[in-house]
Amino acid sequence: MSDRLDKILCTIGILLFFAFVCFVIYMAYDFANDYRCSNMPINEFFQDEKCEKYWRYRKDEQ
Repeated sequence: MSDRLDKILCTIGILLFFAFVCFVIYMAYDFANDYRCSNMPINEFFQDEKCEKYWRYRKDEQ
């Protein structure tokens, strides 16, 4: 019984580790995109679809 519980806990631990790694990769990509969008010229900023989630912030500043 103990071996089975250890395998289950090990599997859960591995899945949590991979989920954490995926989360860190996603956050790094999102941070890099945020940095790229914030340093673009205004006309390129509104033409790039990857920056669409930031458009409302830039429109308020004008």
